[in-house]
Amino acid sequence: MRLSVKSTSKWFWHEDENTKVKTAAQLFDLYLKSVGRGANLLLNVPPNNKGLISAEDEKALLEFKSLRDQQFAVN
Repeated sequence: MRLSVKSTSKWFWHEDENTKVKTAAQLFDLYLKSVGRGANLLLNVPPNNKGLISAEDEKALLEFKSLRDQQFAVN
């Protein structure tokens, strides 16, 4: 089983989508509802027109990692 989602509302990068990036809390909720139930989480994070991950996506992903690390720091 897998959950395939987008970091924004579209599959491909569009500059106007930078304000619609999922928050760390939204990503963590998706993580718990997929990986936490035995599924794979496939998160589409499209590169921008320069081939790089947008600053907004990067921020959300790093905050998600921090949130996940805090939540599971103690087993």
